[in-house]
Amino acid sequence: MYEDISKELLIEALLFDSLTGLGTRLAYDEANKLPIQVGIDHAGLHDFNEQYGRDIGDWLLCQSAEIFIKHVDEVYRAFSDKFVFQAESYEDAEIIMKPILADLSSVNVTLKNEIGNEIKVAGIPVYYGVASTMNEALMKCHDQKN
Repeated sequence: MYEDISKELLIEALLFDSLTGLGTRLAYDEANKLPIQVGIDHAGLHDFNEQYGRDIGDWLLCQSAEIFIKHVDEVYRAFSDKFVFQAESYEDAEIIMKPILADLSSVNVTLKNEIGNEIKVAGIPVYYGVASTMNEALMKCHDQKN
């Protein structure tokens, strides 16, 4: 059964997130590191999934991924609703985040969930943190929540 799966397909499955198409945490771990890491965490996605359904939450993650890759070449889905990209400096990170935040804020669409209820999405709220490591950057996101 598994003999039919090529090594290339297995490697692709390990390095690319099946939902968003972005690099995975493993791909991030294997990448050369720049001095600055930017962590992005979606605000309230768990509650959103509970209220409106995972299909709508998955759409939000995919829409976010599309916005991220418009503004930065290499973005990784670290896990769940947390993403990371790298920059040469803190200033570069802030410059990159400005249009990302603007694009996320401008999302304005009405979707239907799996049971047919309409959900209005007016902006995709995120927290972000800038630090020298991914864990520190994501902890800064966590600090913003509290």
